[in-house]
Amino acid sequence: MNSLEYKELRSIKAAFDVKKQQYQRLQNDIAALSDLLATYPRQISVQQEKINAEQAAIYDGSVSSPKVLAAREAQLAALHEGLARLEEEQRLKQLELDQKQSAVVCLKEEMMEQYQSFHRVKELYQAAQADRDSRLAGLAEKKAMLLQEIDPKTLAWYESLREKFNGTPVARLDEQHVCSGCHTIVTPIAYKRALLGKPANCEKCGRVLFVDEN
Repeated sequence: MNSLEYKELRSIKAAFDVKKQQYQRLQNDIAALSDLLATYPRQISVQQEKINAEQAAIYDGSVSSPKVLAAREAQLAALHEGLARLEEEQRLKQLELDQKQSAVVCLKEEMMEQYQSFHRVKELYQAAQADRDSRLAGLAEKKAMLLQEIDPKTLAWYESLREKFNGTPVARLDEQHVCSGCHTIVTPIAYKRALLGKPANCEKCGRVLFVDEN
């Protein structure tokens, strides 16, 4: 899980999830806008019918009073303004819908690229994982062979102290006489004994010391 491939997979998935949420929001917005736009033709038709009726009332000669005529003409102007407002709202909503539909197309293309990238990296991750598994299997076989060469009493001692020493009761000494377990410098005598293959322990952490001459 600490591999670069795994981290990249998590990064791609996180970015994909963000775009997926954006896509869902856009789809919801598009559905709402489509429903709203579907109501405009009827509203505009009703408004046009009112305009036609008002025009007919004004021009059929039945209105003789200048005051009534002025009121009907003002009403007709208001109806025209209402119609213009409805048509402008429809135009703006259609423009918003077109923009969101274009955004969805772009978003789908980006999501497809991320999807393809995810699968490419996934193949690399699976190949790397297979290689790690193969190497671990080889190490397990090597470990099993080495365990057969260790004296059972020594192995029992080692296993009994693994937990106490956080996984390893032995420590390697470098050329500066530093214990790899606790990172302190051991005494020259302890280093000399470890170098000669004799029993030697770190005076601070208690681990058995050895010197890797290779």
